[in-house]
Amino acid sequence: MLFKKTLRLLVGTIVLITVAMSSLALAGYGDHDGPYDEPGIHATDPEIKGWATGVADSSRPDGVNFGAPGNVLGAPGGTFDTYSLGDGGHITVMFDPPIANGPGPDFAVWENGHVSIQPGTEGLLFAELMFVEVSSDGVHFIRFPSVNLIPDDQVPGGFGVIDPTYVLNVAGKHPNGNGEDQGTPFDLDDLLEDPKVLSDEVDLTHIRYVRLVDVIGDGSTTDSQGNPMWDPYPTPFGTGGADPDAVGVLNEPRENSPPEPPELVFPEDGEAEVSASPTLVAGAFFDVDTDLGEYHLKSEWQVATSPVFDSGIAFQVQSHTSLTSILLPAALLDPDTHYFWRVRFFDSYGVSSAWSEVFSFTTAEHVDAAGIPEDQQLDPSDPEDVRVDLNQDDTPDVNQLSGCFKVFRTVVGQGYMALGTPPDVTIEHVEARDPALLPDSQAKPDTFVLSLISFRVTVSHPGDSASLVVYFSQPIPENYQWYKYDASQGWYVFPGAVFSVDRVSVRVNVKDGGTGDADGVANGVIIDPAGAGATTSISAASTASARQVSAGGVGGCFINVCWASFSALCTR
Repeated sequence: MLFKKTLRLLVGTIVLITVAMSSLALAGYGDHDGPYDEPGIHATDPEIKGWATGVADSSRPDGVNFGAPGNVLGAPGGTFDTYSLGDGGHITVMFDPPIANGPGPDFAVWENGHVSIQPGTEGLLFAELMFVEVSSDGVHFIRFPSVNLIPDDQVPGGFGVIDPTYVLNVAGKHPNGNGEDQGTPFDLDDLLEDPKVLSDEVDLTHIRYVRLVDVIGDGSTTDSQGNPMWDPYPTPFGTGGADPDAVGVLNEPRENSPPEPPELVFPEDGEAEVSASPTLVAGAFFDVDTDLGEYHLKSEWQVATSPVFDSGIAFQVQSHTSLTSILLPAALLDPDTHYFWRVRFFDSYGVSSAWSEVFSFTTAEHVDAAGIPEDQQLDPSDPEDVRVDLNQDDTPDVNQLSGCFKVFRTVVGQGYMALGTPPDVTIEHVEARDPALLPDSQAKPDTFVLSLISFRVTVSHPGDSASLVVYFSQPIPENYQWYKYDASQGWYVFPGAVFSVDRVSVRVNVKDGGTGDADGVANGVIIDPAGAGATTSISAASTASARQVSAGGVGGCFINVCWASFSALCTR
């Protein structure tokens, strides 16, 4: 909003004008109360490799007319060489050569924010902010995870200023006027765990598009944590909204050497009596380019019954989190079976090493006939276990174990859980797992109810889908969601999970080789560790105790219908 920024510099007393004449008299920028005081990038920084080279598209509200999209190309041109976006407007600029994820920040964005020179707000910033999105193909865009912690008593009005140290990963938080020329830096490392990066829809080593989206400053837009975004609002002018000036490139693709092939550590070659859910361990990542800022981006793991991996694939996953070791899902592997495994490493440019050597191992012979670990099985002679009726059909769960219904004790919370499947889906194994055994990543819930459930079920044909119901011995609190873990995506909220009205069961739809299948292969077997979790530390208290399992409740109809649809045909 160039008009209003300029107006702020013109109004005031002679004292203010005098102060404005001397950049030395400006209050120190960034010396404020917020936690985000990262320095800006100066337009003359020798680390800048280049600037935006083209405009892919732009859009702004009617009535906003200052500047041409081409003003954002090349180096910063000053206060009046900008393109006003208007409230919610955007511009997408292109890069040739592309931006690459490298050491430190990878690019910077200049907006013509000004440092305040008025008494009482010296050093604060008249800043109009922008969300920043990137893409490698111009189709799939991902947004930097922004944060806004501006206190309620500091929300700016139309001519207000902000303390820029309260905001993170939004463009425009650094001054580019009254003697300053700072751009806001962005590090592509912040996007490494974005689902579109994990699925290779966005290649952080070749970013060809950057989209700048004006933040509507009335709180109607939110940051990545759901907090309302604030900046000067309203802006009903021809110069309204943020005024981007330039986008500079700090890291570009370069010649790259592949990492060294990994060394395998465990299981050792030829090892016997290996668990059906082992942790595979490889040696450390090594790349001659690490001195240039490269790092271990991801690993690809394979387990198969064929030594050339052309058939019998039991597990195949690329993971950004399980880099040198990976815990295989419970009961992934068959007992008394000879397997082969290998791994390869990828550097931060997406270049892979050669595959490691191929090691073999044999799983242990023992498997419990019930498909449930012995220490998690219910005892039909125990009066307390006989009371357990999670599917609310007035029959003790322990007396109706079958291929499509299994009940078991949890390992967290001293409760019970059960799994029910349709008649054409067979439960080969199910168990409770402690969430603490799985990796901590950015999206891992802070707390869980009961345990994770980890199961192995078979479907009629490779690639089939299945609708499953998980039952609990206590209601799941309203603010808990169904979280899934797999090595390729880490932790995420499972799409389409539907809790019963009384939240003592959840229905999930899984697909062999797709949604909910942790082995990554369409092989007729679905592996799925998941559980009810929350991202804030809250109590899992409920009116029912962890071991109170009596029938009834407002969700009984839902549960009984689910169970009736399975049990009427399930006789295995």
